[in-house]
Amino acid sequence: MKAARGAGIHSRNALVLDDYVLTVRETEILSLAAEGKGNKDISELMGISVHTVKVHMSHIFFKLGARKRGDAVRKALFRGQIQPRSGIPAA
Repeated sequence: MKAARGAGIHSRNALVLDDYVLTVRETEILSLAAEGKGNKDISELMGISVHTVKVHMSHIFFKLGARKRGDAVRKALFRGQIQPRSGIPAA
């Protein structure tokens, strides 16, 4: 599903920004990654396999045009797709 560039449309299952949709699950996973959690920690917290976390992360990288985890976190913070933890300044 695509939206006009720059559109911010909220739905029950996804957030649309800059052409690509991050699902709620992808947003949850990226938020945990932003807290410094690794794939194994995220899998245990969410009750999913490490492989599934990696698949979600690869989708996140593609959707955000990121090559590394830190780049994905930075872009998502900048776009408002995830919220910084208290005490951490926004990008």
